[in-house]
Amino acid sequence: MEREYNYLFAPGKIGRLTVKNRIAMTAAMTGYPGLNGEVTDRIIRYYEERAKGGAGIIFTEAGVVDDICGIARYNQLHYTPRCINGLERLCLALRKYGTRVFAQLWHGGGICSPEVCGCQTVSSSDVASIPGNIPRPLTKEEIKKLVKKYAVSAKTCQLAGFDGIEIHAAHGYLIAQFLSPYFNHRTDEYGGAFENRVRLLDEILRAVREETGPGYPISVRISADEMGQELCAAHMTLEDGVRLAKYLDESGLVDIINISNGNKFTPNANCDPYFYEGGWKEPIALAVNKAVKLPTIATNTIKHPEEAERQLAKGISDFVGVLRGHLADPEFVGKAAQGREDEIRGCIGCLYCRDPRGSGQMGMRCALNPRLGLEVDYPLRSKDGNGRKTAVVGGGPGGMEAARVLAERGFQVTLFEKEGILGGTMNLAAKPDHKEKIARLIRSMEVQCRKAGVDIRLNTEATPELLKEMAFEAVFAASGAVPVIPAFEGVELPHVYTAEKVLREDRTFENKKVAVIGSGLTGMETAEILAKRGSRITMVEMLSDIGPGLLKEILDEEKKKLFQYCPDVYTRHQLVKILENGIEVRNLENNESFVIETDIVVLALGVRPRPDFVESFKEAAPQVFAVGDAEHGGRIGDAIRSGYSQAYAYTPI
Repeated sequence: MEREYNYLFAPGKIGRLTVKNRIAMTAAMTGYPGLNGEVTDRIIRYYEERAKGGAGIIFTEAGVVDDICGIARYNQLHYTPRCINGLERLCLALRKYGTRVFAQLWHGGGICSPEVCGCQTVSSSDVASIPGNIPRPLTKEEIKKLVKKYAVSAKTCQLAGFDGIEIHAAHGYLIAQFLSPYFNHRTDEYGGAFENRVRLLDEILRAVREETGPGYPISVRISADEMGQELCAAHMTLEDGVRLAKYLDESGLVDIINISNGNKFTPNANCDPYFYEGGWKEPIALAVNKAVKLPTIATNTIKHPEEAERQLAKGISDFVGVLRGHLADPEFVGKAAQGREDEIRGCIGCLYCRDPRGSGQMGMRCALNPRLGLEVDYPLRSKDGNGRKTAVVGGGPGGMEAARVLAERGFQVTLFEKEGILGGTMNLAAKPDHKEKIARLIRSMEVQCRKAGVDIRLNTEATPELLKEMAFEAVFAASGAVPVIPAFEGVELPHVYTAEKVLREDRTFENKKVAVIGSGLTGMETAEILAKRGSRITMVEMLSDIGPGLLKEILDEEKKKLFQYCPDVYTRHQLVKILENGIEVRNLENNESFVIETDIVVLALGVRPRPDFVESFKEAAPQVFAVGDAEHGGRIGDAIRSGYSQAYAYTPI
């Protein structure tokens, strides 16, 4: 059903500038520029796809104004005169789509890297943002030079063709380190009272306005609430944020306020994982919006366009900020405008984009979009399948992605799924509280497959004989993985389950003592579900802490949810054997063994591929490929990336 958007696609104004709609792609460092901060084809293609997809405004990533003490990473964009030619190319590529482009000027202060900068980091005071990285206070002479560098960078961006610039004064970076009483312990005119702490920002804005002239749009991004009061009362509160917004409103130097939250001690406040409900930051944005006359942008965990429309309709802000929605689906805006909302791959809040295991040296990645940052390497392919018959076995994330890509290339694709629904183990991943976004992802991937022309056959087991009879030219085996079940003594006892079996069968062990062996994400979520249903939980983990491999932002939240049920946790302990009414474990510190009474044992020890399953299809078609967990066990993002790359690269023999 086509939705009606009364606000989302209405033009907006930022000073004299008209914006075609109310959707802003907010800024994030990508790791896509060159090692010396230059614009690359890779970064141009990344932004160009989002502009082509319909974004009204794109804020290009936090970029360097000072290449001496203001760099966080080697491949961080520079908005300095030496890079102007590349910046011009970037602006030309984006503006042909009618998208307004703002450059975000940034200095990390104490968050910068001494190794990259080649010098001690600087800040308002000698208060660390990162353990072990003690910055030195900027001198007043250095502040004057820095203000000038902001002005020079702003002018560089104006000459390069940017429609405006944004001063990043949020998230605990340098300007925020001056604004925050937690960081700013200065006793000169840049510290103490609010009027002094805001002085650096004021001087930067005045210098930028003088350099760029009247009418050139200037945005300021602020943390309206650092949400760190539980850690220290000196972190900025909403009251402080509203005061800052009023100052900006009354200064006459700014055209729009970009409302965010948090600092480096509270990262979930500005890049929240899946636990957080959409709209949870509305009261903060609304308080700022009501206090000022200037237009505002607010990010608010928006994953789908109807959520953005609702925020605008309620008067929370004048524009909506959507970053991760654009990472997951560059056509986020265009699909909404065309009534294709059911095809949008909405961000699931997994923080794969912040996880070095997913990104590393490759720059920012996305679990749902394997082309993110690789648009140059994976240009959209032409229809070259010529109706050749291909089979995909398994309707999990890797299988659905492979089927979609093959069908869009023009192959005749049949997708076999032995269950009655698509999604594979994603259906289990969607069971814990706050993970309903995964269920919506499954639906959108299914819609994409059907619209691409995939013949989906549910409740159908694809045997080698069936596939051979149907004469497919290639088989993509996306059969998933199987739980790891080590050969413990007693593992065959009837009260032993895998976590997958517990979740799949919605098991309840009320008033039972349940031992969960393994405390990765699956183990923690299974333990929480069972505890919520009345089980008394014991967790056994060989490593020194539960949640091995989880991002701290996710682990901290998972611990909060699980620990409300007061589980018994044994870290640095190993399961030795399973008994009729307990488990024997060994303390890895002193090598002593003892028995823990338990009624039920749940194994959550990961998964392993099924090479035998893939091998069984070798005679069914001329070409056979392993996809997703069938290739190697991993996460949703790994499976989708595998399905995409295998289907993209496939060449019939």
